[in-house]
Amino acid sequence: MLDEKHEDAIREVGDNDENVYCMGSVAGHNVVIVCLPAGHIGNNPAAAVATQMRAAFKGIRFGLMVGIGGGVPSAEADIRLGDVVVSQPQWTFGGVVQYDFGRTTPNGLERIGSLNSPPQILLSAVSTVQANAIVSESTLSDHLSTLERIPTFQRCRAGPDLLFKAAYNHEHGTTCDQCSAESRQPRPERESGVEVAVHYGTIASGNQVMKDAAERDRWQAYAAGTAAAYAKELLSVIPAAEVMNTRRAEDAMNGASSQSSERYLQSPSPDRAPHKRKRIENLSSSESGFREWLLKSEQYLNWLDTIKVGEHHGFLWIKGKAGTGKSTLMKFALLNARKTMKDRIVLSFFFNARGEDIEKSTIGTYRSLLLQLLERLPALQSVFDSLSLSTSKFTTDHEWNAESLKTLLEQAIRALGDSSVVRDMIQFFEHIGDLAVSNGIRFQVCFSSRHYPYITIRNGLELVLEGQEGHSQDITEYVETELKIGKSKIAQQIRAELQGKASGIFMWVVLVVGILNKESDRGKILTLRQKLQEIPADLHELFRDILTRDSHDKDELVLCIQWVLFAKQPLSPEQLYHAIYAGADPGVVTEWDPEEITKDVVKRFILSSSKGLAEVTVSKEPKAQFIHESVRDFLLKDNGLGKIWPEFGSNFQGQSHERLKQCCFNYISVDGATPLKIPDDLPKASSQQAASLRKSVTQTFPFLEYTVHNVLYHADAAEGGGIPQADFLDSFPLPRWVKLDNLFEKHEVRRHTERGRTPLYVTAEKGASAITRTLLDKGADVNAQGGRYGNALQAALAGGHKEIAMLLLDKDADDADVNAQGGHYGNALQAASSGGHEAVVKLLLDKDADVNAQGGLYGNALQAALAGGHKEIATLLQTKGAFVRYKGC
Repeated sequence: MLDEKHEDAIREVGDNDENVYCMGSVAGHNVVIVCLPAGHIGNNPAAAVATQMRAAFKGIRFGLMVGIGGGVPSAEADIRLGDVVVSQPQWTFGGVVQYDFGRTTPNGLERIGSLNSPPQILLSAVSTVQANAIVSESTLSDHLSTLERIPTFQRCRAGPDLLFKAAYNHEHGTTCDQCSAESRQPRPERESGVEVAVHYGTIASGNQVMKDAAERDRWQAYAAGTAAAYAKELLSVIPAAEVMNTRRAEDAMNGASSQSSERYLQSPSPDRAPHKRKRIENLSSSESGFREWLLKSEQYLNWLDTIKVGEHHGFLWIKGKAGTGKSTLMKFALLNARKTMKDRIVLSFFFNARGEDIEKSTIGTYRSLLLQLLERLPALQSVFDSLSLSTSKFTTDHEWNAESLKTLLEQAIRALGDSSVVRDMIQFFEHIGDLAVSNGIRFQVCFSSRHYPYITIRNGLELVLEGQEGHSQDITEYVETELKIGKSKIAQQIRAELQGKASGIFMWVVLVVGILNKESDRGKILTLRQKLQEIPADLHELFRDILTRDSHDKDELVLCIQWVLFAKQPLSPEQLYHAIYAGADPGVVTEWDPEEITKDVVKRFILSSSKGLAEVTVSKEPKAQFIHESVRDFLLKDNGLGKIWPEFGSNFQGQSHERLKQCCFNYISVDGATPLKIPDDLPKASSQQAASLRKSVTQTFPFLEYTVHNVLYHADAAEGGGIPQADFLDSFPLPRWVKLDNLFEKHEVRRHTERGRTPLYVTAEKGASAITRTLLDKGADVNAQGGRYGNALQAALAGGHKEIAMLLLDKDADDADVNAQGGHYGNALQAASSGGHEAVVKLLLDKDADVNAQGGLYGNALQAALAGGHKEIATLLQTKGAFVRYKGC
């Protein structure tokens, strides 16, 4: 195994370390080898040896488990004596699964957990070995020939490789000499020259050791020798310098486990932001006395009844129209569950249609629930580990996909005992309820939604808010408490009429109570009844009435609505304040003085500008949003915008993005009496000096970072909405924008450089496809070199913007240099192969891209495809004549 053997080195050895180490070098790598003590087998002894080894050799970068095991031949895997099996991430597994670890169920053992995947450097090396084998450049046979010189490791000493049919009952004895030859499974001869086959996939490991000493002793040496030969080839393709750039194994182990699990689930995770916790945990004083009826309702009591779980599978569906108060009822149910079910696991997710994308998505739901499970049951870490962070289930920066998260959540539920889930979403959990019942787990789901006549559930309880006596009583109590019009006879009549007109819509009641209170404050008590009669009974018509009541400050109203509707992400109150002024009156935009324009002033401005339909969330990082999602529904889904402002026609969204783009442009261009104090030479992006500068600029101009990051987003959306952007692109202040973008960039490598900062490069990198097309139509140079990625094509591919990449390679852009060298990936073909963009790879090859061009992060396109697990692309490249060389060789 070793090219050179080293003398025993001086090292720190623990008192309990009884290992005997053999040290040397293989292909320029320092290697230490240790074996299990004689007679000790299984995972636990192996783990103990490995732990002691890491403690003694703190510079270890990674370890290889090299040994023997039992092969299980199948139609897919013709495994024979001496073949090598290499663990490799596959599906949701990292490469090794402990088959005898799990939860005992009436149906047997339910396996949970697997090991995480190997380091990226080893996966890349495995890809290289695979590629070498394809082009007949493997050195495995050379190493096997060396072993043949030692009698113990010769193939002939291992005996015949006999396979018996699975149903055959073997004769009693230590060998198979007496077993029926007729029961042997015939197998075809292997191709000439194939001594040892290498198989890649998932390895099953366990503490339940299966052994037969007589047979094992005969073939163990040969099988161990072939495994060692493969290990030597694997090490030979890894440059020693690359190993030194990897983390030490000790550091990697210390940073692993549940902390990394929670970090990946948490970043960014819904239900963890301060304003979300406030929303969930705090019932207002006006709400605190309501909702008690839920705990006494027949449906809720049946849901809690364990005897009836077979009837409803722990499923309670609360239905109601928009604005009836479902979310408030769910908050009450959640808080009650946390108080009364302290011996149970209570999870929650509140779908926030007014929040960021992660707060209103299936992926956000799964991530939030998984994170809560991990926090409450750390033992479920093994379930998380069954999905490797290095597999293709993850995209750039560990972005999750729904299927992987769904699988994880299913596995976690199988591993649970009693639990109760309270959530505000109708997806996925009927299946989970069935799963829990079949596994004997007490698992309860309470969710709420609007009425969906086309959705039915096989098992479950339904509670419809409209018509519930308790819900009607809640409205009565709210009106009695909050409507400040006295106790006169006419006041009581108004209260009764208001409740009858509400039709169970709590949001309507809240808005109307506010309107009537304002009338009462103005002394118009005698006209209150007439005012109530004039107010539309429909919630959407009430929104329309509020927005069209007068034309005062209409421009501010329109801008406020546009920003809350179409901002890339929810704005802070200060951002929205400056955003509105940047459009309505850009001449007054200057640095923000919080002593003059206080938070209270900003809050009142937003309330006034939106006519009461927008609010500021209560948290350390407040956001501006509509008071209820039904406002957005009215404006967009019910064509409320067209009814209110018909002058915008049918393209309100496109015109809105044009207006928001102009607001951003105005704000970026602000200099005024106090220009931005940004030095020409910016400090290093990651430095404390840069962080302080960013903080200072943001405090002075709160809206600036948003405008810099999103002015092109709004321009692109406007172009896509039919508003031409050619003139805007001609006048776009690129140098100023680059300087500001570099200021807000926290990673030095991502900053724009002087060379290559063309508008086309920037729009391609940002994923702005519509204005990229405009620039191409205007004759932009697709081959302009420079920037982190080398050119616009590579920038688009690096960002995963396949549409733009195809656009740049369009048949009308025949002058595109597909073999241009430079940048992070070296060339476009390597960038496309790394990202898994098969259609782009095909187009590049059709345009005569050099399949063996060297350079870049992975060395060449084939290596990039293999490293990313894109086998179809790797095969395509090989058919075009690709060969592989490990980077640095």
